[in-house]
Amino acid sequence: MATAAAASGRARRGAPMYSQKELTSKKRDEFEDILEERRLSSDLRYAMKCYTPVIYKGLSPCKPNAIKSAVLQSEQVQYVIKQLAKEMGESPDIIQEEAMEILDEMGHRMQLGAVRFFAFTLSKIFKQLFQRVCVNEEGMQRLQHAIQEHPVVLLPSHRSYVDFLMLSYLLYTYDLALPVIAAGIGNVCSHVVTDFLGMKIVGELLRRAGAFFMRRSFGGNRLYWAVFAEYVKTMLRSGYAPIEFFLEGTRSRTAKTLTPKFGLLSIVMEPFFKREVFDTYLVPISISYERILEESLYAYELLGVPKPKESTSGLLKARRILSDNFGTIHIYIGQPVSLRTLASGRINRCPYNLVPRHLPQKPSEDIQEFVSDVAYKMELLQIENMVLSPWVLVAAVLLQNLPAMEFELLTEKTLWLKGLTQTFGGFIEWPDNLCAKKAVLSGLTLHSNIAGLVDGHVVLNDKGVEDGAVGEIVFRHALAVLMCATYRNQLLNVFVRPALVAVALQMAPSFRKGSTQCYEALSSDMQKNALSALVQLGAVKKKKMPNGFTYNVNQEAVGKILDMFDDSADAIPEHNEFLFPEYEILIEPEEPESPADNSDDDQGAENASKVVKEQELGAAGVADEAFQSLDEETLEAMAKHETGEEKIFQMFKKQVAAEPEQIIRYCRGGEGPLWVSGENRPEEKDIPNCVCGAKRKFEFQIMPQLLNHLQVDSLGESIDWGTLVVYTCADSCGGANEYLEEFIWKQDYSMGCTI
Repeated sequence: MATAAAASGRARRGAPMYSQKELTSKKRDEFEDILEERRLSSDLRYAMKCYTPVIYKGLSPCKPNAIKSAVLQSEQVQYVIKQLAKEMGESPDIIQEEAMEILDEMGHRMQLGAVRFFAFTLSKIFKQLFQRVCVNEEGMQRLQHAIQEHPVVLLPSHRSYVDFLMLSYLLYTYDLALPVIAAGIGNVCSHVVTDFLGMKIVGELLRRAGAFFMRRSFGGNRLYWAVFAEYVKTMLRSGYAPIEFFLEGTRSRTAKTLTPKFGLLSIVMEPFFKREVFDTYLVPISISYERILEESLYAYELLGVPKPKESTSGLLKARRILSDNFGTIHIYIGQPVSLRTLASGRINRCPYNLVPRHLPQKPSEDIQEFVSDVAYKMELLQIENMVLSPWVLVAAVLLQNLPAMEFELLTEKTLWLKGLTQTFGGFIEWPDNLCAKKAVLSGLTLHSNIAGLVDGHVVLNDKGVEDGAVGEIVFRHALAVLMCATYRNQLLNVFVRPALVAVALQMAPSFRKGSTQCYEALSSDMQKNALSALVQLGAVKKKKMPNGFTYNVNQEAVGKILDMFDDSADAIPEHNEFLFPEYEILIEPEEPESPADNSDDDQGAENASKVVKEQELGAAGVADEAFQSLDEETLEAMAKHETGEEKIFQMFKKQVAAEPEQIIRYCRGGEGPLWVSGENRPEEKDIPNCVCGAKRKFEFQIMPQLLNHLQVDSLGESIDWGTLVVYTCADSCGGANEYLEEFIWKQDYSMGCTI
């Protein structure tokens, strides 16, 4: 984005480098404000309306208890129950009771009364919070037809807790069958922490409105997996209600789309693979917020403040947000995607017919690759139809010109960035009949908690920080920057392809000679994207020939593109070798090991040991002469030392193998740190007491994986560690806003460790 901001001056001086091309003329569905009618009529009448949704093939709605009975008596679940009873030596009746308990914990209990209550309540709340809720009418019509033809899976983007509430509210408004929604339960040690199930009143209401609850991790529990998978597939096969879940698994705290999770998607595809349904429709849904309800909460979490536990009392306390204005929501219902069409010519479903359907089957590599490709395709469709507000452009420009920027210049650059974004295919919803100045002012008013206008300059809103301690000043400034960056991030996907082309051209060896071969600039899997971007920009013209296609370069258009990036260095701050890359830290509980996990880990350790031995044999010829010069006693001592260190390090690798990317392990006062070596461990006397006199105890450790993310090899003098162990005051002395000095112990890898 620094490049775009710097290039604005050059783009204004000459002829515009962009025009209304194929992307900007792409037909977009019209949006309708569903709150407009709600503001003119009674909410009670709306909630109590005659609700007769059309459903799959005209089937009668299936009662929740009937679904549970079907799951419990299914061949799949009964097979697993018998297998577990045989292995554990217990009565099948006992395991069947456990399966029923799982179903009771998991299952929804949808009731029309609860649905009407939510319709009435949400109508009141949404009219208070949002100016408009805009929906593409054509998308709703497509969804209505899809629900009647085949089972439907709704895949919305996930930026807020409002997502699933708004989607159910929308379907009720259009007289469509309400979805059954996957909600999460997370296990932490012996305590159960739930997103919604622990909110007694709200959790039960959500269950009665269609939510079903799944554990975040099954921990190798075969019975739970069998019951859950069959429950989801039974609801899909019956087709009486769409199934809704979030591919990202959790809310994105940065507004960047998260890597998809494949588990649930694989389950909903299985009935098609086994020919239990003719087809399944996957519907990508893009939900865009002009202002996100949790924007400040996300910024706090990114700065390390723990996420508050959801509770009914906390929800009641949050009612003060009803006095705030959160602008407009755009909901884009994408084109339903046929799973049958996606699989045509790619997936062979015959292997599923060679095994009885009730027997569990591990998906083949082809199936796993197909599920992964579909997941990413759905996320790309979500991204493509995200709606960008003027504030997104303002935030992008403002972040490149901190600490302050003249309002007139900000408006000018925002208008320039608008044109550039539309050229690259961005979906911008600009307020009707509103000039650039008023649009920018409108955005500043809506986001006055982030930025404001002071003496003709736009500055971040960090009022009063000059009166606080240094730590508070930094924290509040970082808070404002992160909230602003959340909106800026929504632009990133628009500029990915042009950025790849620009960087690739700059890096190509023949770039300065005036011509660049495509294979020099990009790898084969990137060439299609690069050529597509160049064609859309008019830099390359595609012409069909008898034996294929040819591409001709438009030198004038290429010159304008190069001009755009020529002065990019002016907008990019001078490189600071102490400024590390920015990442989002995700906090996940460590699941307890199960026997199955141990057996897998033991096998993995054995395989790893074999690889190490093969590597050692390969080097044996080189080292043979050196070992011949050592006596037997010395060799034995070395072997014992290496065996002890190797064992400790193998334990370290085994423990972190579950989450290889982990950078911090937190366990205050728990089992203690995970050491990489038996050497250089602190004794109690090595850890000084706190300044208050209390002892210090272990709180967390920084893992060596962090070094990969910090890219420290690019520094003049690199840094290294095995693990950094932090000990803090056992009495947690000091004020909440006070920075205190604590104690850190650095352990390096032993020379005996094989990495």
